[in-house]
Formats: sequence, structure tokens, C-alpha cells
Amino acid sequence: MQDVHAAMLRIMDIRQPFAIFEVFCVIFFILWRLYGILRVPEGIPSSNAVYSVPTPWNHYTMVSSAHHIEEVRGASEEQLSFEAIGEEMFHYTHLFHGFTPDRILRPKGRISQRVVRGLFMQHLPTLKPTILHKIDAAFETSINSRLAGGKANLSLTGSSSPKSSSLEWVSVPIVAMCRRVVGDLTILHVLGNHLTDDPSMMAAASQFPEDAIYVGEALRYVPNLFASGVASIVTQRHRALRTLVNGLYPVVVERLKKHISEGEVEDKPLDAIQWIIDASPKKNPWTIERFLREIIGHLIFSSHAPKFALVMAIYSLCLHPEYLEPLRVEAQAATSHDFANEAEEMPLMDSFLRESARLNPIDGGN
Repeated sequence: MQDVHAAMLRIMDIRQPFAIFEVFCVIFFILWRLYGILRVPEGIPSSNAVYSVPTPWNHYTMVSSAHHIEEVRGASEEQLSFEAIGEEMFHYTHLFHGFTPDRILRPKGRISQRVVRGLFMQHLPTLKPTILHKIDAAFETSINSRLAGGKANLSLTGSSSPKSSSLEWVSVPIVAMCRRVVGDLTILHVLGNHLTDDPSMMAAASQFPEDAIYVGEALRYVPNLFASGVASIVTQRHRALRTLVNGLYPVVVERLKKHISEGEVEDKPLDAIQWIIDASPKKNPWTIERFLREIIGHLIFSSHAPKFALVMAIYSLCLHPEYLEPLRVEAQAATSHDFANEAEEMPLMDSFLRESARLNPIDGGN
């Protein structure tokens, strides 16, 4: 209901022309959830049932037995395509207007896995101070905007101002706060420090993942004949995408020239742009367009799942406040040691996040 309230408020702002559509999607989602709750018991004759839940755009097949779940987990890409699900959800062809329509956005592909699980994790100790600063700044901005209408200030790393010292509690919109935290980290991870100094690039990088959701939801109810026009309207003629392409193009060209002329050097920018260039195939080099789509695609894949995982983790903490102090003590003890051992030194935090993700699954992935 918090999302409905926020969207209703934005209807009053003419600068948010799609707030009405957002309210419609949220209300429809709530009604669909209620329909699904009422529908599921009718289709379960036994604990090992396979049943279907119809929706206006698709039929979802549900399995409940351990045998069937294992079959789904072990299905090949030809049987259950993650890319096909992505195309059905986000409609990449219409979202990436002006690009060659092919299946290139592969969040579980070799390049993406090497960038996220390989190169990013390899440089994480170096990036850690910047990441922690971004997290503190995002939380401070979200909280300070709610303290006495923005007149009081709270510092997560220092002392509070006199105006805020007497405030013990403050109400914040959790989804918006988590969107800011994860969004700032995602933009830093993908674009690096250089491009994040440009306010227009920051605004476009924040807006484009939201455009992906709006396009995906809108095109569920639109015939293919009108899909391109509706996508253009929802994204304000693909304004965020055009800004990203115009800003990224010269950077990618310059990085590629250095990559070809200088080869492997130690002093490289620590961002997804450089890591994608380093991980790209050497035998069949990519075009500039392919690099742009891969880089911009990372903005989508790196934002939605972490944002909702963070939201649900905070909700889980609110439901189980008895874990707050043990988790805080464990985290404070771990951050005083070497970074490489921090994950192993926080088994309680690891277990809590895994259980929160298990009880509130974001998608069909692990």
C-alpha cells in the first residue's frame, strides 16, 4: 500500500505523466495476487500436483513435488530459456529502440558471469571504501529528507545535528530508500566515477531500469501492432536510453582504442564498462552497438533483484527484531578484519540474508 500511496501523490505532479499508469499496475497486481490466492487451492488435488494459474497474459504452471522441482532446476536452456523469459518480461526489442534486435542480453551468460562474479569480486576490496561511502550517503539523504521536512540533519558516520538529536524514530518510504541505495551503487558499478559526475547521466541511469519495468508492464496489455508506439510514449520517446547512448559512445570508443593499442595494463578504470571490454571475445570482436547494449543491460540486471532483496531483508528485520543486535555485533567485529575473510566471519548475516531471500523469492534464480 505504500507504493500505491506514493504513486497517488505523484499524480498531482505534472512532471510525472505516467503515475496514473503506475497506480493502475499496482492495483492490478494486488487484485491478481488475491485472485491467485483464491485460485491455487482449487488446483491442488495432492501434494505432488502440477497445476496452472491463468492470468490475462499467460498461464503459469506450478509444481510442488521434489521430483518436479528438480526437473525444473535441471532443465536446459533449450527447454526453459532464461533469455526468452527476459524478452517476455522486458520486451527488449521495444525497450532498446534503434538497436539491432537480437538475443544479446544474457544475465547468466559467460560475459555477465565473468564481470559480476569474477572481475567485480576481484576488485571489491579496492572499491569497498567508495561503496561504503555511497551506502552511507544514500541512507543519509533518504533519512534527512524526512527529518523535520529536511531541516534536520543526521550523519551515519558522525554526530547528529542539534535539531535531530532528540529524534529517536523517523518514518521513511522503504522502497524509495532502497531504490536510492541500490541505484547509486549500480550506477557506480556500471558507469564508474567519471560518468557519475554528469547529472544527466545519473538521471538517465536511474530512470532506464524503471523504464524497463514500465515497458514490460504496459506491453502485456497491448497488441504487437501498437507495442512500439506505446513503448515510445511510456519512455518519453526513449529519452533515458538516448542520453545513455550519447554519453557512453565516446567513452566506449576511447576505451576500445586504448585496449587495442596498449593491451593489458594495470592502471584501468574499475567499472563495468572496462570489465565488459576486457571480457569480450577476441576472435570475433563486438561492435560498438553490442558493447553499448551489454553495458546498458547491466543497469537492468544489477538493480531490480538487489533492490527487492534489500527491501525484504529490512522487512524481515522488522518482523524479527531479536536478530538486530546479534547481526550488528557480528558486522562490527567483521569489518575490523581483513576484507577477504569478512564473509566467512559473518555466518549469521549470511544465513539471515539467505533465509530472507528463500522466503521472499525475487525470481526463479538461485
